[in-house]
Amino acid sequence: MGCGQGEFLKVLSEFPVEVHGIEHDPRLVELARAQGLGVAEGFTESEDTLFPGGLYDVFLSFNFLEHQPDPNVMLQAIYRNLEDDGMGLITVPSFEYIMDHSSYYELIRDHIAYYTFDTLLSLLERNGFQAEECEVINRDTLSVIVKKRPQMEAGNLLDCYVNLRREMETYMKYLEAWNKKVAVWGASHQGFTLAATTKLGQKAGYIIDSAPFKQGKFAPSSHLPIVAPEYFHDHPVDAIVITAPGYTEEIAASIRERFGKDIEVRAMRSNHLELI
Repeated sequence: MGCGQGEFLKVLSEFPVEVHGIEHDPRLVELARAQGLGVAEGFTESEDTLFPGGLYDVFLSFNFLEHQPDPNVMLQAIYRNLEDDGMGLITVPSFEYIMDHSSYYELIRDHIAYYTFDTLLSLLERNGFQAEECEVINRDTLSVIVKKRPQMEAGNLLDCYVNLRREMETYMKYLEAWNKKVAVWGASHQGFTLAATTKLGQKAGYIIDSAPFKQGKFAPSSHLPIVAPEYFHDHPVDAIVITAPGYTEEIAASIRERFGKDIEVRAMRSNHLELI
């Protein structure tokens, strides 16, 4: 990245690897090609920039990142042009060295940003890279070897939402067919979300919670009333769905002790509605 007229590419060509370079300056591209080097004219204009010859296994960026007006865009573009197990080597001038030696003469106008290890690693982490090795070279340069971190798939959450919503709808139809009433136990963010995004919020009569400061209020979106456990005795239901994952067993035991063993108790287990 930012290979100039190919000084480092010539070194790499001595190794058993296929080397490519990207350079923004057309004059330098011409000089590199004249030496028989595979250099393409280009720049990371956007995160979706495609590099010719990709996907790549390794990228190199030698004292180039500090020139970038938007380093996030550059790093995102690199990330998207790497194989899933891709790695990279990045060097930048050390701002720590400049400060430690009061070297104001190291500051130049085309260095838009200066980095410490803390700020550099934070930038890399935000853009999908994890640092494998860090070192100072030539006293004044930070060197970091990075590895591409796999992206988390949001599709799994969407699948969970669709499946759980379908499962909850089926359960609510079963209760309705048998003329059974249902309540929720747990005025938590989990309970609020499930009531707002599934049929549970439409079919449940109320939400039970032992915390007095929650009682007498209403759940957001579903507007289910939040009541004390004693409310059950005057407004009994046939089934209770527990939506407090950290306390499921304790709540289930409390339900059977307070309300009897005939209550049908179900609870959220990861991404599944389970009979307790």
